[in-house]
Amino acid sequence: MKGSFIPDNDLLLAEAQTVTSSAAGNVSAGYVDLGTDYADWPSMVGVFEIGTTDFADADETYEYKVQFSNVTNFATIEGEYSQTVSSQAELDPNNSTVLVPARATGRYARAYITVTGTSPSTVVSVASLNKE
Repeated sequence: MKGSFIPDNDLLLAEAQTVTSSAAGNVSAGYVDLGTDYADWPSMVGVFEIGTTDFADADETYEYKVQFSNVTNFATIEGEYSQTVSSQAELDPNNSTVLVPARATGRYARAYITVTGTSPSTVVSVASLNKE
């Protein structure tokens, strides 16, 4: 699956980021502005290309999320879509790509990764939105 999606720089949510505690994507603004016509983007997919991910203690879980809001500080989340990964076996068949189907429910979109466990660490090579 990796390589099937070409990241659009205008829809980039994260790049070259190591996550060891729950965090938002690291793009410069912290989000992507879909504009006032975001409703025209009803079907999207968040594509997370994942590098090294720690499952050494067997209690680590990673929830890769695409969140939508109508305010840039994301104080109110209008919609959240996610995929949870809790083993290397879940990543390997997908060539380390996590897909998060989503529906644009707010003007602004961001990536958010929630991590739990003893020693969580995941490398996000790139995360982006793609229209379906």
